Amino acid sequence: TYRGHTQEVCGLKWSGSGQQLASSGNDNVVHIWDRSVASSNSTTQWLHRLEEHTSAVKALAWCPFQANLLATGGGGGDRTIKFWNTHTGACLNSVDTGSQVSSAAGDETLRFWNVFGVPETAKKAAPKATHEPFSHVNHIC
Repeated sequence: TYRGHTQEVCGLKWSGSGQQLASSGNDNVVHIWDRSVASSNSTTQWLHRLEEHTSAVKALAWCPFQANLLATGGGGGDRTIKFWNTHTGACLNSVDTGSQVSSAAGDETLRFWNVFGVPETAKKAAPKATHEPFSHVNHIC
């Protein structure tokens, strides 16, 4: 039994090696558990306790080509994706996604989709502007 979260656990994801388990919850916390630490008689079972999110952490994803890289996504109150080095517990980067939907891919791209844009009625009332198709989509490579 792993003990660490004080509220509901929202996500569990094993690393590719099966050595580390990431857990996230409604307590705004991400824990990194390591099999060797959890099976010892240590008073603290987790390897890292990551507390930089400001709302429930709903999403976890391990990098498929770098074993110690984890991406975590906060809920609507947080609106960030954070990237962690799970060997050190350091937050490597934090991206504010605003009200956008985000996706990450194996080609190392992170895309933000502005699917909650201005309603059609508001567009008709606004002055016309020239925009390229998909100009509202940001890419981070």
